Amino acid sequence: MILDLKDAYGWSSGKFKPAKKQDYPALGRYIRLFEGVYQINNFGNCILFIDKQGRGLMVDPGPCDYEAPGREQRFIDDLMLLEKEAGLKKIEVALITHFHGDHVDMVPELRRRYPGCRVAAWDVVARVIESPADFPYACRLPWYNIGQDQVHVDDVLCRSKPYFWNKVRIDSIHLPGHCYAHAAYLLEFAGQRIAITGDTVQSRGGPDGLGFTICNDSVPDDRRGSLLAYRNLLAHDIDFNIGGHGSHFARPRPLYAESVRRIEHALPFLKALVPEGDLDRACFRPWFPRLQPID
Repeated sequence: MILDLKDAYGWSSGKFKPAKKQDYPALGRYIRLFEGVYQINNFGNCILFIDKQGRGLMVDPGPCDYEAPGREQRFIDDLMLLEKEAGLKKIEVALITHFHGDHVDMVPELRRRYPGCRVAAWDVVARVIESPADFPYACRLPWYNIGQDQVHVDDVLCRSKPYFWNKVRIDSIHLPGHCYAHAAYLLEFAGQRIAITGDTVQSRGGPDGLGFTICNDSVPDDRRGSLLAYRNLLAHDIDFNIGGHGSHFARPRPLYAESVRRIEHALPFLKALVPEGDLDRACFRPWFPRLQPID
């Protein structure tokens, strides 16, 4: 059965064809995906939207160079270049997909450079980054030993009510798989319907299966894990996916659908290895809290 599971992890339906890769112009450590849409290109997590008035929205302000000398100044240098060359005047909102320290650690630098910058996060994510000591999870901000332990969230988001950055509507959806306390944010910008998917979907254009490494309290099923995440994404009409750590790809719906097929194919083999096929009991640590969204 273990060998069967290994084969199931590598199974493909044969129906998926990846979107054609595209080159994007560089601006310092960033690349420009569309007019006004920039993504850091050093395996970090910073995604920046700049509207025609120079107002900015940054998602996951963490360039992933922690412990490197001078990292704060490099982050500021990036912003200065974007101010000079891309029309950025200020960053008004920092939007957080999940609580891992490499996605939130530059919030203090944003607030220092742009006083009044607000932090927004889906409610389950907000609970963990505001009170990390209450949650026995890996990769919380205190683990990074960078001089801060928590981040205050100004705007707590829910799935039933959209959030607005100026006139741009932002919808929150649950995207477990990398960890349970994880959101995706959907918005329309530069003529594109965009999904910001953090670390749950960071495959750079290839479909996922159960071989993707999970962490924290995510169970690989349709209630708490990646199968639910991809089904949630398939419920929306999306043109472009921007994930964590430099991931981005066009035409994501076929990839979402193939990921669902691969996970559904592998799940019976995984369930056969655990008592009574109970993945929740096998994968969910009993000391983890049963987080429930408020909406």
